[in-house]
Amino acid sequence: MRKLILVTLLGILAAIVLARARLPEPGTAVFAPADRGYNLLDLRFPGGTETAGSGQAGELSSYFQSLAPTEKHAFSGALAGKSLLLVCADDWAPDPDDALRNPTLARLARQSVPLGDVWRPEWYQGAEGRLFARLTGLVPTRADDRSALVYAAAQKVALPFSLPSAFVRAGYDCRAFGGPDSLPVEELTALGFASVEPADALTDALQAAQTPVFFYVQWSGNGEAALAELWRVLGGERRADTALCLLTSDADPERAQLYLWGAGLTGASGDAPCSELDLTPTLLDLFGLAYDSRLLSGRDILASDDGTALVTLRGSAFSDWVTARGRCASATGIFTGDPPDGMDAETYIGQMALRIYRRYIYARRALECDWFRLLMNENGAGD
Repeated sequence: MRKLILVTLLGILAAIVLARARLPEPGTAVFAPADRGYNLLDLRFPGGTETAGSGQAGELSSYFQSLAPTEKHAFSGALAGKSLLLVCADDWAPDPDDALRNPTLARLARQSVPLGDVWRPEWYQGAEGRLFARLTGLVPTRADDRSALVYAAAQKVALPFSLPSAFVRAGYDCRAFGGPDSLPVEELTALGFASVEPADALTDALQAAQTPVFFYVQWSGNGEAALAELWRVLGGERRADTALCLLTSDADPERAQLYLWGAGLTGASGDAPCSELDLTPTLLDLFGLAYDSRLLSGRDILASDDGTALVTLRGSAFSDWVTARGRCASATGIFTGDPPDGMDAETYIGQMALRIYRRYIYARRALECDWFRLLMNENGAGD
C-alpha cells in the first residue's frame, strides 16, 4: 500500500514538473526574435505566405511581411528590467525653459533625451484616440462606427504588442492612474492593465512596489506640482531603477512635448519627426521586450531614419503629413521641403499618400478580423 502511494505521489510530482516545463517562465517572451539586429520575430503568419495570402487574414499577412523591420541601435534594451512611468498631460502646455514657474520640468528637460519635432495628430476620436495610439502603436481607426479603443474592448480584440500586454508578459505590475472620470476603466483593463486607480494613489503604489512596474498616468491641469512630487518620490536622478516618459501639450496646437529620462540613456537622441503613435515601439525596444516592428503603425523614435519616419496630422485626411523631408499641408496639397534625390514632389506626395492609406486601412482591418489573435494562435500563443 505504501509503495502504491509512493508511486502515485511520484507520478503526480512528475506531471507537475512536466506541466511547468511547458509553461514560459515569468519575463520570458512568448515570441522568439528572428534576428538580434532587428526588431523582428520568428513568426508564422495566418492565412498567407511571404508572397501571397488567401482571404482578409492572408492579405493582412502579406502586407505586414512586405514592410521592412526596424534596425536596433546602441540603446536597445538599455532599460531592461527597470520600471516605467508613462505620464501624459494633454491640457498642460508648459514652457520647459521657464525655471521659475516650472523648475522640476526645466531640470527634467535638461537631462531628457534630445528629440526632433514632436507632433500632435488630430485623430478625430478625442482622448480615446490619443490613448489608443499611445498604448498600442496602432493608428486609431474607426471600426463598426466606434473608436478603436471602444471597439477593441467590446470585441475583446487581442493586441499582444500593446504596452500593457507586453509588460504583463514580462512580469510587470501594470496599472493606470488618473483623475475622476478621466480614464475609461473597462477599455484599459481590456488592454491589459490590472486596475485603474485615482491619480493620488500613485505615490503609495510606487513606494509599495515589489516588482518592476509599468504605470500609465493621466494628469489634468498644471502638472508642475505633480511632477515635483513624482520627482521627489523617484529620488531625482539618483534613482536608477525607474524611467520616466512625459508627454505634454505645446503652445502650438499641432505640437507636443516629449521627455524621456532614465539611467542608461546618456547619449541617446532622435532627430526624426515623431508623435504619440511612436511611443509603443520606442518603449518596447528600450525595455528589451520582444516585438515585430512591421506590425505596428508607429516606429522607434531613436532608430536611424531610413525614410520611414512619417507623422500623419489629420487622421484619415491623407494629404496632411510630415516627414524628415518636409510637410504636405491638406489645405493646399502642396509639399514644402526637399523630396528624395531623383524624385519630384508630385511622385513623393503620391508615395506618401499610398503609405498612409495602407497603414490606416490595414490597421482597421486588423481590428475588424482580430488578426493579432489569429497570429497568436498560429504561433501557439493564443488564449
